Formats: sequence, structure tokens, C-alpha cells
Amino acid sequence: DVEALEDSDEDIDRIEKEAMLRYLREMFLELMGTKPGVAKSIAKNFNDTGDLGSVVDMILVNTPLPYEVKLSMLQLTDVRKRYERTVSVWNWGKIHCPRNRN
Repeated sequence: DVEALEDSDEDIDRIEKEAMLRYLREMFLELMGTKPGVAKSIAKNFNDTGDLGSVVDMILVNTPLPYEVKLSMLQLTDVRKRYERTVSVWNWGKIHCPRNRN
């Protein structure tokens, strides 16, 4: 049996959520440069949603990470924590693996 986990983003105010979504859109543009085929397939869904959890998940799923790492991050029900870990891993990759980004 698979248990559906509910996202929790109630503690994130509107302005902070907008800022998070803007940063995720920047990440998405970078992702489009590294994985154009994947990026095109999710671009419409990405632009149509304002749901922070969904946007984080779209980027996370399409970021080159080991399956176990993605799974552990996707299991976080707190959207803020999932966002922070995704951004942290993304930025770590930009610093330590720059050839994978350009």
C-alpha cells in the first residue's frame, strides 16, 4: 500500500512563497539549459502551477541526483524543508560540479 502524504505550506506567507517560486523559476531556466528535452516536457505544467510543493517536486525529480536522495527529499511533507534541501543541493552542485550545469 502507498500512503499519500499531504504537503504542509501553511506557515509560509504569500510574499515569501512568491520569492521562493521566483527562485525556483530561475532554477528551472538553468535546468532547461542542461536538460532541454526534459525541461520542455514539464515547462507547461511548471508555468501553470502556483503550488510551491508541486514546483519543488518538478525540479527535484528532474535534477540529476541518486534515487535514494530524491526519495528522502520527496518524503518530506514540510514544503519549506523540501524547498530548502532542493535549493541547497542545487547550489552545492553548481559550486562543486560546474561542468554539469553548462
